[in-house]
Amino acid sequence: MIINSYYDFVLVVDTVQRDNSGSQQFSVRVLESPAGESKAPEFISSIPPSLQRKIRQLEGRQLEEKDIVNLGEQLADFLLPDPVRQLFLNSLSRWQPNEGLRLRLFLAPSLVSIPWEYLYIHELTEAKNSMGFCGLNPKISIVRHELLPVGVKLDMTPKKRRLLVALASPQDEELLRLDKERENINSALKDIPGIEPVYVQDATAKKLLDELIAGADIFHFAGHGKFKRSISEDSGGYILLLGEDRKSAPMSAESLAVNLQSRGVQLVFLGACETGRRDEQNAWSGVVTNLMAAGIPAAIAMQYKIWDESAIAFSGTFYKALAAGLPLEQAVSLGRIAVFNQCDALKDKEQRQKYWRDWGVPVLYCRVRGNFVLPTIMTESHRKTLLDELQGASDVVQNQSGGVNNSGTMNHSPVIQGNENVLQSGGKYNTYIRTANGSVATGDNPRIVNPTFGNVTNSPIGVAGGDVTFGDVKYTTQKTSENDVRSLFNSILDRVRHRSADPDVGNDEIIQDVERIRNEVLRGREANLKKIERWLKSLEVAPEIQEAVVVTLERHHPDITEPIRQLATSVRR
Repeated sequence: MIINSYYDFVLVVDTVQRDNSGSQQFSVRVLESPAGESKAPEFISSIPPSLQRKIRQLEGRQLEEKDIVNLGEQLADFLLPDPVRQLFLNSLSRWQPNEGLRLRLFLAPSLVSIPWEYLYIHELTEAKNSMGFCGLNPKISIVRHELLPVGVKLDMTPKKRRLLVALASPQDEELLRLDKERENINSALKDIPGIEPVYVQDATAKKLLDELIAGADIFHFAGHGKFKRSISEDSGGYILLLGEDRKSAPMSAESLAVNLQSRGVQLVFLGACETGRRDEQNAWSGVVTNLMAAGIPAAIAMQYKIWDESAIAFSGTFYKALAAGLPLEQAVSLGRIAVFNQCDALKDKEQRQKYWRDWGVPVLYCRVRGNFVLPTIMTESHRKTLLDELQGASDVVQNQSGGVNNSGTMNHSPVIQGNENVLQSGGKYNTYIRTANGSVATGDNPRIVNPTFGNVTNSPIGVAGGDVTFGDVKYTTQKTSENDVRSLFNSILDRVRHRSADPDVGNDEIIQDVERIRNEVLRGREANLKKIERWLKSLEVAPEIQEAVVVTLERHHPDITEPIRQLATSVRR
């Protein structure tokens, strides 16, 4: 399943206080989601020492697959207390076939070093298998957002994109297969005129600066990265370029950010290890956070050491997806699945355990609200060929994942995938009715089936709007007619993405307002008219988009209430 758009589930985790023992307490609150917001914050305690130990073992490649599942469950228990988890699951139930959910994390400084990319939600899967990992679910994207007093502007004008690739493998560090990385990028972009790769072989600071004079849309670094923890001022992250003697020449996070600033760079891809890290006390110690502070809209970095072959698999699939015009979140998701498929297929048990966790190493930072897309100039036939290839790749993880067996590895029996019968607990089968949004099982105690992954869940999806009660369980269902409203707004969003660049207002700002209006409209009679009016008026900077939204809201549609229609007409006047 290829995802064309994502909707925000904004989660803020903030430090509240420390008790006498020095332990921290945190507040968790949902600020925005397709299913609504938190009425009040939930309070959680600090990460227990036992979980910290597991995280260190994960970094050191000492955990078996079943242990990584358990770690992911603990992370989800911490980040998603019951009311928050329910909002998350309710938001997932609103998926359409080509839509996904973006878990946007605003994290307290002491939580940034936690590998949230391994979140595991058991409600996503019937068996205890890899399908429960949010990071391996193409419809869920985990995005970290740094709060900064710096604006971002995404250039979504369809054009030829310049990809600047710096390759550096110093003689005094472990030898990297950078020739394979280059070959993989070339293969991914073969016959695609929309992205032009320019390589800086044996990259030194001077070579890099010379190439940056011409600017770049994407900057990719393949090499070594380090993170130094120290109480001294020189602590933090850096990448390793080559010096004149071909040995390591560190470039600090700050220096890299300064050199990329104002060069038109929209996305930075750091294939180097530990570039996704930052110090818990000093936000500016990390490579990525310095890039964000320099106004770079998005960056992908590695939070741990990653196997060379894993990095190559990730980048190849990632660029293919990006070139096809898919959202950044989907490109990262497909890259993770490519790594999973490669490492999961290793025959050697020791190698498999060592590298299996690599799919969760990439970290996505993005400060663009709405969908991050870099439209390129390419023929429709090229795009269709790429999408067909990526479609097959995205389905592999779904078809091979099974439960965790006693040896600690994953079984690989197929999951339920659109069968006409669903096995309930106790061995009972129930026939279900397929709808546009999902499938609702019938019988004494039916549960809901998510049609995309085919897993039995308690997601509140129904056939028609209203509350449906089965026994003691009450489900709030959504109307299938929401599909039409979403489709109408998706057309408007596509129009914004292909809108010519405007020096006065970024398309990402317009997308954010359109998405807000759509989400509020879908709340039906609970919609806040003042919010909709405010967002509609903010679209005055793009009259053609405002008109398209107004026309949509004036439609006589069961999901558009009369007050909303009247409001749209008043804005037109």
